[in-house]
Amino acid sequence: MWQHIFGRYRVILSRLGWLFLPVVALLGLSTLGHNENEVRDWLPRGYPETFEYERFQGLFGNDEFVLVSWEGCEVGDERLAKFERLISEARVEDLPESAGLVRKVSSGRSVLEQLQGAPLSLERAEALRRLSGTLVGRDGRLTCALLWLTPEARADVHGTLARVRVLLEQCGVPFRDVCWAGAPVVNAELDAASARSMSRAIVFSCVAALGIAWAALREWRVVLMVLTAGFYSATLSLAVLRICGVPMNSLLISMIPMVYTAGISGAIHMCNYYTEALRSRSPAEAAVRAVECAWLPLALAAATTAAGLLSICLNDLKPVQQFGFFSALGIGLSWLLLVFWLPAALAGIAVGGVRGARSGAVGEVTESEAGDAPLPLFWVRFGEFVVRRSGWITAGCLLLMVASIPGALRLQISMSLLEEFREDAEVLRMGAWIEDRLADLTTCEVALRFPAGSRLSGFERLRLTRRLQSECLSIDSVSGALSIASFAPALESSAGGVLQRAGMNRRLQQQRAQLLDSGFLGLDGGDEFWRISLRLRKADQLDYNRLVQRIRTTAGELLQGERAEGVEVLCTGVAPVIYRARRSLVDGLVLGLGTDVLLIVGAIVVAMRTASSGVLLGLASLFPTLIVLGLLGWLGIAINVGAVMAPCVALGVTVDDSIHFMVWFRSGIWRGLGESRSVLLAWRACVRPIYQSWMLLGLGMATQFVNDFASIRQFGMMMTAMLTASLVGNLVLQPALLASPIGRILARGFLRRGERGRVTAAAPESPL
Repeated sequence: MWQHIFGRYRVILSRLGWLFLPVVALLGLSTLGHNENEVRDWLPRGYPETFEYERFQGLFGNDEFVLVSWEGCEVGDERLAKFERLISEARVEDLPESAGLVRKVSSGRSVLEQLQGAPLSLERAEALRRLSGTLVGRDGRLTCALLWLTPEARADVHGTLARVRVLLEQCGVPFRDVCWAGAPVVNAELDAASARSMSRAIVFSCVAALGIAWAALREWRVVLMVLTAGFYSATLSLAVLRICGVPMNSLLISMIPMVYTAGISGAIHMCNYYTEALRSRSPAEAAVRAVECAWLPLALAAATTAAGLLSICLNDLKPVQQFGFFSALGIGLSWLLLVFWLPAALAGIAVGGVRGARSGAVGEVTESEAGDAPLPLFWVRFGEFVVRRSGWITAGCLLLMVASIPGALRLQISMSLLEEFREDAEVLRMGAWIEDRLADLTTCEVALRFPAGSRLSGFERLRLTRRLQSECLSIDSVSGALSIASFAPALESSAGGVLQRAGMNRRLQQQRAQLLDSGFLGLDGGDEFWRISLRLRKADQLDYNRLVQRIRTTAGELLQGERAEGVEVLCTGVAPVIYRARRSLVDGLVLGLGTDVLLIVGAIVVAMRTASSGVLLGLASLFPTLIVLGLLGWLGIAINVGAVMAPCVALGVTVDDSIHFMVWFRSGIWRGLGESRSVLLAWRACVRPIYQSWMLLGLGMATQFVNDFASIRQFGMMMTAMLTASLVGNLVLQPALLASPIGRILARGFLRRGERGRVTAAAPESPL
């Protein structure tokens, strides 16, 4: 088949590939300028927490705001009053008919005036106490402005923040003194940081890969072809995003080095097969020989990696689903490039190699093709040592894997988007200033639902809301709270406050429209929802499940004896939902890895026709994942969403190298060499591409250690660690397993197929 394809279409395949390369590159690289990061995308679909949050938003509107403050922004600052007026009048575009920039604006200054004015007429100290920890700082002077953006303004968050900056400067506030925070600010900063990080990731990866590839391959044409294949694969996956209209986000960035890594790994094996075949064949014949040797191992590696990535799509998080689907698609397209275009392109260039006469009949496995090309003495001696000490090495590696399992189960995953930035990032500095001087930024929303027909009067509902708010403030992790009760007069505790009850019921009814507009009262049919907005301190250390459970328990105790039949408590907010998303991500990691391993074992069993081969390859494939995740778990090091995806990628690279090793081992068994000599045959054939892959991929990914974006930085760290552990697994554990009694079982399985002592034309290149 391959002889027919490349005999007739080799030139066409090569030229079409080169023709489309600049088009794909331009289309793919243009995707890097379309970044979109939304906190809402990280809300898991189908979970009760997400349903409650969406229900809350339907009742009270979008709760994402921009908090703006500056040094000297006090309740009496006239610049704050001017800014409130200008921002209320501002439009998305400089046209009178265009949408407003904000749907609501509030500040400590305006709310303090409301509390001190009629009809409440609160003392200044009491009014400041009610606003402390939310709109007024702990010193009683510093305050802020809260901006709730319109949908039109949120659609262009970069332009909106630029307009806000201009308005602040018009009010006499230098932007260097401004500190702002909120989901729109974080989204904008993530977009900017991801754009910078993508450019840096591409440049660093290419420069490092160029130097390392030259050191490993020593043939500049082959080096350029390997790098071109990786670049082609990565830009092709980006071009698919652009065609499908999917913007880049903080997780899809990890797809770039992942597909690049897979392309580089496969290209190294293909080029090694090609250069070895070129010793005794013409370029056209060498291209065919390389494809015959490499297509099935590359297909198995690509299929198992893609299947593992597709299993991630079962996750409920939209960015994770996008990453899994488009990364799997990129892996598949990379395989097509490696099998159809790369060999044809290699045959079209003059690659240096040792040419000589064929040594043997047609179909015979020559010594050069069997891996007898000279190896450095170190690698020869090391391979012999692994074979001699296979029993001890196997026992030690398996014991290490078992010891890593408890550590892997303790692994923690961080979902904070703020952790994507470096510690010295400006957005973190501004957030820390606000939380230290003004108020905590993480919120948790509580709402009491009073069903239609509830016997509780407005006064009783207000009293219940105030009591629950007071109980929430007694929780150590709650630093501030606002509700309707914050804007109501003090309630008499005596039983004689009948007049006050009647007056309060009447006032609540009269001000119903204002309460609905304030965002603290919501209606759903005949049901009323009374909202309590909490601010949380040390949000990154909170157990949100425990916090929500405590709030529900406290509310249940307050509702007893209050004629509160049918009253329920709603607890939601971005933070609790993200906490649930973290668990979903952990489940997705376990599912993806489990699916990947099962597919690897199943594919190898079918391909090799022996169950022991699947078990052996499964152990070798799990080795790097268990070792690295176990070590991180034992050390208590948390990983982020970028690092979560690394195991599936590293597993694909591990399988790629392992399959090639297994195929050469089987070739030796069929030649009657025995287990030990067959391991050394596979060692001589595979050790060079295996350590070359590690040099290109592992050390190449190490360039991401200095990246500004945490997802890429941790992805690079995890990939380097796992590829290093994979190097140990492929060059230590797998040869030791094959030289051990397990290898003898596997050898008997190969020989039972009737291939003893006979070398077929497909011996080293096809396991079928």
